[in-house]
Amino acid sequence: MKFVVDEGLDQQFEEVTVDYIKNWFNKQFIVSLKYGSSC
Repeated sequence: MKFVVDEGLDQQFEEVTVDYIKNWFNKQFIVSLKYGSSC
């Protein structure tokens, strides 16, 4: 079996994932600043 990957869709998915991860890290960073968490 051969899988054909639509590059456009794949790239779009990657960008969305990167944005999601960045947003998640930003939220974690802000929360840790707010509560002065030491971890």
